[in-house]
Amino acid sequence: MKFVPQERQSESSPCRFIHLNEKGETVDYFYRCGTQLELEEALAGWLRGQITRIEQQLATSTRPWLEQRVEFSKLAET
Repeated sequence: MKFVPQERQSESSPCRFIHLNEKGETVDYFYRCGTQLELEEALAGWLRGQITRIEQQLATSTRPWLEQRVEFSKLAET
């Protein structure tokens, strides 16, 4: 429900109201006004963006752990 606007969380299918792009277009919008291809392209773009965001968060959150691991490896060599 993190991606669903607060005012739409009580809908029967709240995932239809996740904003897929900067214009605020949703799955629901494409079902009503767009084509299947437009929906698929918008959804794929949104998914790629979320995957990139998660990968960046993981990279920054694991970086201190990796730095500590390198320091421990150096200590073990001495």
